[in-house]
Amino acid sequence: MRTLYYWLRVFVICFLFPALFCSTSSTAQRKPSIDNRVYELEQLVKKVSAEQRTLEARIAVLEELHLTPSPQVLRQSYISSNKDAILSLIANLAANAYQYRIRPGSMGGGGGSYEGYKIPRMLSNSDYANFIAAIYPNLVIFMGVSKNGLGSVQGTLCDDGRTEGWVYTGEFE
Repeated sequence: MRTLYYWLRVFVICFLFPALFCSTSSTAQRKPSIDNRVYELEQLVKKVSAEQRTLEARIAVLEELHLTPSPQVLRQSYISSNKDAILSLIANLAANAYQYRIRPGSMGGGGGSYEGYKIPRMLSNSDYANFIAAIYPNLVIFMGVSKNGLGSVQGTLCDDGRTEGWVYTGEFE
């Protein structure tokens, strides 16, 4: 009977009153911090989920209003911006060549002709294209070939300084 009483006492002391006799004080202190971390993570997940739902709702509204660009629209915008950049650079080359034409020969110009004109090294290529020129006495044909494989743009500089006769190839058409 004594042994049964002994074991009953051990059971009560260790399992029913662990805070009094067993060393659970350190786990009791750790539990709230773990619980606090779990609580903080749960709150963070709820916040992120709410933000995601808000973002998805905004995207849905934009899609219903047809304000999100399709991949085809994005591609056309990319092609158009490359084409515009090449056109702008050819216009700069044309201005440079025309300045060469009207500059007297004694000052390093063409003296009324485009012969002898060379594209300056700084203008011969850009992020968008490489440029070449066919030089004739009264006109220059500039061609910009896309570095992105989109095609080419060609313009003819006349003797009066106008650039005309634009020809587009590839995706620039």
